[in-house]
Amino acid sequence: MNWDASRRIRPRIHNIPLEKERDPHCFRDVTLFLLILLFLTAPMLLHVAWQARCVKARYSVEALRREKSSLDQQYLRLRVERATLESLDRVAAKAGGELGLLLPQAGARIVVPPKERSAGEALVASAEPAAGTTSGEAR
Repeated sequence: MNWDASRRIRPRIHNIPLEKERDPHCFRDVTLFLLILLFLTAPMLLHVAWQARCVKARYSVEALRREKSSLDQQYLRLRVERATLESLDRVAAKAGGELGLLLPQAGARIVVPPKERSAGEALVASAEPAAGTTSGEAR
């Protein structure tokens, strides 16, 4: 090729700036990609959500076990306390020491005076059948 020939061709070539043409299939391709991505990640996301639920359930079960253990220990402490409070030696010592109660002598009779009744209690007592009679018997 001749040097002069290339000079003559060059001025005839005019490059214009490139314009980006919009691809008509671009939206379809992006949508398809996102759908495929969704179908691939959805099982993993569901699995993670399920595992989080299982962990939460395990924590609540463990909390309930700790609470049960604490309540069992409290129950045992209360049973021991009840047994000590109900022991006959302790009751006898408290009755004799603090309350000043004495054991009655053999054959002794203790009479407790009746409590005075209010007007309402007397009315209710008179309406009740006498002890030893049935509802069908006359007084």
